[in-house]
Amino acid sequence: MDVDVPLPVHPFLSLFICVIGYVVTLFLMIYFTEFLRENKLMKIAIQESEKMTVVSELAASIAHEVRNPLTVVKGFIQLIEKEENSSNKQYMKLVLSELDRAESLISDYLNLAKKTEIQKKPIDISDLIKSIHSVIQSYSNINGVRIQTSIEQKLYVLGDMGKLKQAFYNILKNGIEAVLDDQGLVEIKVYRSLRSVHVEFSDNGIGMNDDELLKIGEPFYTNKESGTGLGVMVTKAIIHDHGGSISYESTLRQGTLVKVSLPLINLD
Repeated sequence: MDVDVPLPVHPFLSLFICVIGYVVTLFLMIYFTEFLRENKLMKIAIQESEKMTVVSELAASIAHEVRNPLTVVKGFIQLIEKEENSSNKQYMKLVLSELDRAESLISDYLNLAKKTEIQKKPIDISDLIKSIHSVIQSYSNINGVRIQTSIEQKLYVLGDMGKLKQAFYNILKNGIEAVLDDQGLVEIKVYRSLRSVHVEFSDNGIGMNDDELLKIGEPFYTNKESGTGLGVMVTKAIIHDHGGSISYESTLRQGTLVKVSLPLINLD
């Protein structure tokens, strides 16, 4: 009677099968990990896009309707102020100041609502930051805040001058306003890496705790009494539209660091 005897398996074949199994398993694990990560990032991006859409639609529906009567009221107040000789002038100035603030808030809404195409051209970020520093110098002096700069020269990006100026101005202004005493300090650093231009703004202001840091950039979230949080949203949108990134690091009562990175271009 014949008996079937199993053929011996070559040890190298067994090792090869094990290696193939290990590689396939590792590949599948990496694939599913990346798949889940990309799904999470896509979900976050969709949520951010939905928030921006809601705020933009709200802005478009009310901003123009509110701005028109404000402009009329402001014009009449300015006329009355010129003719008024009594002590009521101080009240007129107060009214005009509040109207200016209201117009500023409406402008933030309008900036969110606008879907204008960005006109990109080579921009020297070093010169741009210097010009913003010059413009805001008097405001920082009034608030008792000293500004220190360390700017590497001739660093170029492809972008919209007006949009980037607005974004950096918002960041710098927020840093100045975060300082509560007359020993305030805001430091600006501009430098390059292999493929990016980095602009950092650090202050020794009130800072933020972990919960506040997670909420920054959300619609209508702000830790300023007279703010709306829309300025941060506009800033983040501008940086992202330029292919860059922006991040915030902060410690309560120790200050905040804002890091902006933009793609570097070489004009040589």
